[in-house]
Amino acid sequence: MQGGGGEDFPFVSKRGDPGYNADADLSWLSDPEASCWVGRRKGPHSCDAKDFFDTKSVLLDSFNADWANTSGAVGDTSSRRTFGSKGLVGQYLMEVRNVVRAWFPVLARMFVYFCCIGSESSGVVHAMSYLGFSSFLEECGLVKAADESQIGHRARHAKPLGEDGWDLLWVSVNQSLTSKGQKGWNSNNRLTRAEFLEILVRCAIDDQPPEEMARCVVELFEDMLDVTARLPHAASILHQGDAFRRRYCYRHEVCAILDHHRQTLSNIFQVYSGGSDLGSGSSKLMGLDEWSMLLGDLGFTRELTSRKVNVMFAQSRMMVVHEGSSGGNEKASQKSQLTQLSYESFLEALVRLAVAKALPSDSEMRRHGFQFPGELFGAKLDLGVSAFRRWIEQLQQKQRRGLGDPIWRRLDVLILLMINIMQFGVEKTEGGAALLLRGSPDETLSLEEVKRYCNQPTPNVFETGPTGTAAE
Repeated sequence: MQGGGGEDFPFVSKRGDPGYNADADLSWLSDPEASCWVGRRKGPHSCDAKDFFDTKSVLLDSFNADWANTSGAVGDTSSRRTFGSKGLVGQYLMEVRNVVRAWFPVLARMFVYFCCIGSESSGVVHAMSYLGFSSFLEECGLVKAADESQIGHRARHAKPLGEDGWDLLWVSVNQSLTSKGQKGWNSNNRLTRAEFLEILVRCAIDDQPPEEMARCVVELFEDMLDVTARLPHAASILHQGDAFRRRYCYRHEVCAILDHHRQTLSNIFQVYSGGSDLGSGSSKLMGLDEWSMLLGDLGFTRELTSRKVNVMFAQSRMMVVHEGSSGGNEKASQKSQLTQLSYESFLEALVRLAVAKALPSDSEMRRHGFQFPGELFGAKLDLGVSAFRRWIEQLQQKQRRGLGDPIWRRLDVLILLMINIMQFGVEKTEGGAALLLRGSPDETLSLEEVKRYCNQPTPNVFETGPTGTAAE
């Protein structure tokens, strides 16, 4: 496969995706260092890239770290099989390495998505379960058809399931000495990112002469991408975090909304992450269970589904270099970045939530004479559960057609809705009305209000009919 994406990632997919952000433009703000996103560049929970984007440098570091945890790592190969092949040494090994390096950015993004499959029950989005692996194989055309006449869109190097195909690779990689050496991170039930790369290479080079192995790895990756691109949810699988951040997060208007609601968002993050004051630089990060609890307490999970909630969480993280590390202060910090959200990643997750959630437009709010979205939601629910559902479906259809408000208006409406839900819930608790009078009952959540709501949430505020029946 030919193409040009720079000497570090020389291959470009057939669809023109170089896999990394070659133009990390910071013109989106006159002073990026003063923005609400600056914690990604510096501070106690800065990302591995030390930047607002997953730079080419951090992608290379991540690839090198993953490659070091595969059987293809540079070293003495005389006493072991490299990717299961005795013949893959020297020049041919480097050719395979260069191919995997070229495709690493898109492979890493696919890995993130399929790690979320099954996370609804496991609560794990940083490693790939067998359920996620099976979904990956099916959706990328890597399962060999039983009837070759019905092959359809399949990769040229597809394998059957079972003990003579993918199951054998799954077991052999998870039980390898390299995998077991990762100790705390290794699991017979999950793949790390390095193990994911190992399995793909082993599939492609199986029974191939050494001089053909690199070409076969390219063919496997090309076919995977071609098959995946035909799926209706291809954009989620191949999601480019940096492209999303540039389009939706790193904008003057979005930063203004987040700054306007900073006290509220800081209080929500502090309470639901169990951390201390954000200003002290010692706040606890937010885990998947805490993020899921927040959206569940707000009553948003019913509409979005647990999987979408988990994907938002996973895709809001920046690249972590050493995914397979364990032990030591620096490595422990890297693990926390992999399994939890920093405050800045929490803000990104809220932006993603504003993109996905059904929200009324400014024009609809004005047309009905309401200032706050909670008032409109309540009025629509008073018309009955069926009418409320139809209204939500209409909002979703408009958004799919691109007829919704710009992201900064949607974000403002989302945060105001969160405030309305929590303050309505607090008002229902003992002494809650007096608490609201001491604070600001309109556009700001105090720390005490968030604590009170977290302890006694009312998740069905806008999902309950007039008779008290949940709108399911």
